[in-house]
Amino acid sequence: MSFMFMTLTVILWLELWGKFPSESGDWKITWFENILFLAVLAILVYWLIDFRDIWHDFLFILVFGIISALFSIVMKRFGVFNKLFHTQADRLKWLRYIFGIIIMLIIITTSWLMAQSIASIINNVLDSINESTRNLSP
Repeated sequence: MSFMFMTLTVILWLELWGKFPSESGDWKITWFENILFLAVLAILVYWLIDFRDIWHDFLFILVFGIISALFSIVMKRFGVFNKLFHTQADRLKWLRYIFGIIIMLIIITTSWLMAQSIASIINNVLDSINESTRNLSP
């Protein structure tokens, strides 16, 4: 439940942030924007520290999304498949499927390995922050 509400809070904040006036607005809206940013940032930091084990489960999805998006952009922008196999867009669909499945398996494996190595680093940092904040409390 906490994860879902934190996600909804960040999405709502991003939506509000995009709707704030780009030119200088009234002083009340400026203060509201700044205080809202600090509040969401504080909640996000607290949530990440308190629920730091979430990286084991969800970091894979983030890494996979980034890698697959970058790969897809490069493939489409430069027409890599068509140049690699000397074909046109509507030809060799069976080869496109095989090529796509192989690439997805490679991206999934790479994402999983990267997420495993990054998660331990992130958890170590968040653990040290958590320990230092517990030492500050009376």
